[in-house]
Amino acid sequence: MIPIIDEPDLPSLLAELGVVDLDDGTALEDANITGMRIDGAPVEGLTLSGCRVSNVELTGATLRNVNLTDVVVVESELSGSTLDFASFQRVQFERCRMSGFVAPQLDAKHVTFAECRLDGCWLRMSTLDRCAFEDCDLSSADFYTARITESRFVRSQLSEAELSEAVLREVSFHRSTIEGIKGGEVLRDIVIGSDQIIPFAFPVFAALGIVINDDYFDEG
Repeated sequence: MIPIIDEPDLPSLLAELGVVDLDDGTALEDANITGMRIDGAPVEGLTLSGCRVSNVELTGATLRNVNLTDVVVVESELSGSTLDFASFQRVQFERCRMSGFVAPQLDAKHVTFAECRLDGCWLRMSTLDRCAFEDCDLSSADFYTARITESRFVRSQLSEAELSEAVLREVSFHRSTIEGIKGGEVLRDIVIGSDQIIPFAFPVFAALGIVINDDYFDEG
């Protein structure tokens, strides 16, 4: 059975807030936000609920204690941004640039990343439950010690991704590429397509120390 990932539950009518200046303790609800500004200093405490956020540019920003519930983020720039102690519940990121995005210990439930650039993102020690990465660039992404359950990577690029010591349960990788993936020993209880058998065999063999050598008996 394919796990159901709930979509954000936004109200039919949103307050038009336009561009918002972020300060410590900013809390917004049921709003359409078309931009965010930050003065460069880390922001402590950001809560969004029932919001649609678009065209935000927070490149390299640092935000701590971020809580997003029922939020859609569209075509926004979050490359190099850091979110410490973040919690996402029913959140969608659509066509966002998030190269080098850092969110250690992220707690994400029912979160979808669609057509996002997440190359080099750092999601170490994160908990991803019922999450989806669809048509995303996750090359060199770092999921070290992450716990990923009932989630899916679909048509995504995972080359050179780090999965060492991660825990995966009921995770699918259909139509995704995994060349050079690290931590093949964690690839248990996953779902793949028949066309992915050989690509997935290589990282698993490498993790188990299996060597393929057709000339073994000729080397003496």
